[in-house]
Amino acid sequence: MDIFLQVLIGGIGVGLIYALPAFSIVLLFNTAGFPNLAQGDFLALSTYFLLQFHILMSLPLPLAILFTIVAMGTVGILVNTILFNPLRKFNALPQLTLIVTLALSIFLQNFIRVVWGSTPLAVNIFPAQPVVVGGAFIRISSFWILGASVILILLIYILSQKTAFGMAMRAASEDKEAANLMGINVNMVIGAAFAISLTITGIAGILGTSVLFLTPEMGISIGTKAFAAAVIGGFGNPIGALFGGVLIGVLESYVSLFLPASYRDVITFLLLICFLLFKPTGLFKTENVTKV
Repeated sequence: MDIFLQVLIGGIGVGLIYALPAFSIVLLFNTAGFPNLAQGDFLALSTYFLLQFHILMSLPLPLAILFTIVAMGTVGILVNTILFNPLRKFNALPQLTLIVTLALSIFLQNFIRVVWGSTPLAVNIFPAQPVVVGGAFIRISSFWILGASVILILLIYILSQKTAFGMAMRAASEDKEAANLMGINVNMVIGAAFAISLTITGIAGILGTSVLFLTPEMGISIGTKAFAAAVIGGFGNPIGALFGGVLIGVLESYVSLFLPASYRDVITFLLLICFLLFKPTGLFKTENVTKV
């Protein structure tokens, strides 16, 4: 019984590493209107930023984490300004925007390879010694991941539901033209949403250093599972994305008890296919209301 509790808590921790980028994908999709295929690669970039600041530059861990978060938000603003603002200006087709995010994914992988190399690295910012809970050995990082995720989600909820900026984000997601006519700077709102999206993903990358090896291609697997989590939860529903990520993480962890670790990816795609075939709306259906 102890091992099942241990695997459950570990699976929730890993699932939240998938859930936070999935949440970011949905947040950006709802505001800007396109899914970011490079989200996993941005998570990889955040782990290398942490490596640069904490290990290579020998900055104290709190300062390295702060610099990493600020760097990811800044990257979000720059990427939106350089790439996606011009695409919106010229009313680019959604398919073209999607291709640009795919090209961005490839660029980030090669950028990481050129700057930091392709040798697998490890940056574990949490103590390796586990704690014993009810006879189960739980990594301290699992508690940090859970606590940080809950705080982050609460902050995003307050921002989106209780502030004027959150109201502007919701207005832009409903109707960009109407929001512009009401005096809302839609480009600024989308740029801020991109920055927030990458900041959340960056925090997920920082937390994920406890369970991830750093490689230029690590974002492919994380990004795929984040998209799967978003679809399983109900694409467009942020809470559904969180539940989808946790579900994938827990199932992967339990599968690893009985099967080789290589089957972890199989369970993700099998789960995704089942949802697409039998429940394409996901766990939490997103209601689309059209006003006439």
